[in-house]
Amino acid sequence: MGFLKHTENSEERSKIILAMIVSLAKYLNMEVITEGIETKEQVDFLVDFGCDVFQGYFFAKPMPIKEFEEEYLNTCVMTVTETESEIKEEVTVTD
Repeated sequence: MGFLKHTENSEERSKIILAMIVSLAKYLNMEVITEGIETKEQVDFLVDFGCDVFQGYFFAKPMPIKEFEEEYLNTCVMTVTETESEIKEEVTVTD
């Protein structure tokens, strides 16, 4: 957390700033997106703070758009489509 210059309490102050930013976003009903995640410990820490979406080297290295779409977008579309099919099978329409 590079919010502040390194001082004797900069880590604690950085956590307070992060908590306030997340709290403000949640108060405004905003989704909290966190970038630059590199470790599982960071994910766990930020989940505890209430962050919703994460991006960074921990998940994948930067890649061309086409590769991203092939790797992730098609998978997400397939998952959503499969879920919609499952929901349609479970839903019974009555008049």
